[in-house]
Amino acid sequence: MYFASGRSAKIAVVIGLALVGTPVAAYATEPTATQPTSSTTAATTSAQAEAQQSNAQTETVIGSADEEQATAQEGAAPTAPTAVNNATITSDLTPCVASDASGSTTVDGTASASQAGTESTTTDPSPADDAATSSDTSQSEASPSVTTDVDVYGKGHQTASDGQVAGSAGAGEKIDSLTLHVASPDGTSYSDADAEYRAHVEGTGWDARWTSGGNAVGTAGSDKRIEALQIRLREGSDLAKDWQLWARAYVQNHGWLAWTSTGLVGSTGQGLRLEALELRLLRIGAPDPTDASYDDFASTNGESFIDGTQARVQAHVQDIGWQGWVTDGKTAGTTGRSKRIEAIRIKVANAYADGDVEVRAHVQDIGWQGWVTSAGYAGTTGRGKRIEAVEVRLTGELAKLYDVWYRAHVQTIGWMAWTKDGASAGTTGASGRMEAIQVLLVRKGGSAPSADGQATEISFFSTPDVIYTAHSKDVGWQGARKDGATAGTTGQSRRLEAMTIKLTGGEDALSGGISYRAHVQGTGWQGWVSDGSIAGTTGQARRLEAFQVKLTGAIAKFFDVVYQAHVQNVGWQSWVSNGQVAGTVGRALAAEAFKVKLVLKGASSVVASGLDYCWLKSSPYWSGQVKVLLMNKHYSKGRYDASHGGQHVIRQIVIHHNEGNLTTEGCWHTWQTREASAHYQVESSGTVGQLVYDSDTAWQAGNWVKNLDSIGIEHADAPGSTAAHRYLTEAAINAGSKLVALLCLQYNLGIPEWGVNVIGHNEVTSTDCPASLGKGGSQHNEYISKARSWYEKIHAAMFGN
Repeated sequence: MYFASGRSAKIAVVIGLALVGTPVAAYATEPTATQPTSSTTAATTSAQAEAQQSNAQTETVIGSADEEQATAQEGAAPTAPTAVNNATITSDLTPCVASDASGSTTVDGTASASQAGTESTTTDPSPADDAATSSDTSQSEASPSVTTDVDVYGKGHQTASDGQVAGSAGAGEKIDSLTLHVASPDGTSYSDADAEYRAHVEGTGWDARWTSGGNAVGTAGSDKRIEALQIRLREGSDLAKDWQLWARAYVQNHGWLAWTSTGLVGSTGQGLRLEALELRLLRIGAPDPTDASYDDFASTNGESFIDGTQARVQAHVQDIGWQGWVTDGKTAGTTGRSKRIEAIRIKVANAYADGDVEVRAHVQDIGWQGWVTSAGYAGTTGRGKRIEAVEVRLTGELAKLYDVWYRAHVQTIGWMAWTKDGASAGTTGASGRMEAIQVLLVRKGGSAPSADGQATEISFFSTPDVIYTAHSKDVGWQGARKDGATAGTTGQSRRLEAMTIKLTGGEDALSGGISYRAHVQGTGWQGWVSDGSIAGTTGQARRLEAFQVKLTGAIAKFFDVVYQAHVQNVGWQSWVSNGQVAGTVGRALAAEAFKVKLVLKGASSVVASGLDYCWLKSSPYWSGQVKVLLMNKHYSKGRYDASHGGQHVIRQIVIHHNEGNLTTEGCWHTWQTREASAHYQVESSGTVGQLVYDSDTAWQAGNWVKNLDSIGIEHADAPGSTAAHRYLTEAAINAGSKLVALLCLQYNLGIPEWGVNVIGHNEVTSTDCPASLGKGGSQHNEYISKARSWYEKIHAAMFGN
């Protein structure tokens, strides 16, 4: 961040004072103690002119003692002004210097002994000059000035008067100590205490306290560079009423920065030396260094201060603990590793303004905590609880100068949008872990940070509640249930006859709705209803046998709706989601109870880990023959392995083929003596057999982790198929591709796409399987094309689009 002064300028610091309405000539710098007093007689002789010129030439950049002594001799030959950075540095503050045709310079009409082409400077104007410039002949004599004492590391002590350069611009040398003095003319109340200042020092930052009274800032002889200064005139002092302090600094790699009266010069957060400083004390209202009428005016559209004020963040992460601090909007926490943030610390570094940063967190099982300052942390440690959302804000002067922007990376969502200044980031009510955070300070009113990597335009949302009711035999309507509680009855043989479901939430809740429909005894599937309307029947003694539920609107982008049915003579079925069928169809069994809840999309393993029954037999979208002949060996129960990441979910479908025209029974017998299995066998007739439930791990891919994450489908070769020419019947292609489509819908894998959610066995291990169905095989394109077509048709039937 940069402070602009309004016009560009070389890098330097200058401080000066000027009184409103005082003639410019009155601000010429008085001679220092080492300089001879200039003549003030009305008639200026040639020798006096030479002496005046000599005096003026001595008011340059601080040089050696020998050089000062040489230039201070009365009547010495004129010498050129000392140049710094290819520019003549002068303490003459008088504007409107003109040259006549002979090369002589005039100040308000008074002749000077300057040679042609050489800039002349003056010290105190003579009484004769005063008559042309001001009726106040004592103005300059009563002017205060500021003297700067610096220690340049390895070079020693230097002193610079008001308008002179302290330090060594462009010499690559660091200032490690600095002192300011106020020279107070007789009869004035000005003092050293009127100039207050502090330094930003390498490795330390800003001084905690302001200094005055001629005391030093920095650390002389420590090799610790001063990087920035903050200087001000004491509030309420006589000096501050009439005068302004102007400054500029020479900064490593940048050169002279622009003039400023804000008091901030140099840089922070960049690791750069402040190599030189110039201060000028000017009366309020007089021309200043940014005024074009000023004698050594230079355009000052550049920055006067390179602001390194920044937010620093530290995250306490699951299985890692406290990470290191990060700055400038970099990521604290982790992405792509499924690890929760458990606690957060935030602080502001390099701040020149008063104030602090505060943060609070929404924590698992706790909710919103109270605000904590940079001295503490939000969240918990050692309790295994995730942070789900955060709020960050600035206080004091910091809040007036900066906006604090931040964004959250949430499980299954990714980076949410940036927000700022106390607004919420993340989620609540979704059981979604916050995995990473980025925080950035921006000057007040500045542009928002880049949206690169952003997964959504939403920065925060709360999860609406799912409210539902059940109408049961001999009971009627029961009270409302929500978020996974049981509606209906169990163990009482009471049929479910009707249901209602709706979403409720506050102003931060996502928009959208919930739709559902029922399969009713003697009627079949009813039409879809939504948002609290009745599905099923009342007063007709008809059992509700199955139901489907789906989300609509924005909420469907972020959440899955998962639900479960308790069925007569069966008990609780496995969870299903997003329009899948819960209950039974065609078996004359009543649903007796149900549960519904919302989970972040992809976050729940209750569905994606697989169903533990043959759901295909009751699917309204499958009309073919289904066999169930479960393996009793050579498979693994469940999809959990602590040594390989814990609980696994279904991510892909692996396609296989038999080297022969096998039936479901033939596969079962073959796998009794061979350490192999698959979830499904597609026979050449189109009949599908289930040999391992989806919830269990079949030994089918030749890779254990791939087994944990996938479902395997075997396909029988067509009768007459040979090793040289293997192919499937059309019935097997149709049944297999439709099974792939239904599995993709069942487990939210998306439309079938080869190489993404559908792969061949030969893409996992070295084998010829799946022969004609594999990429490049004679029936590959037909198979995957039909799978995609089936998916689109069934999806439209389930969701109406």
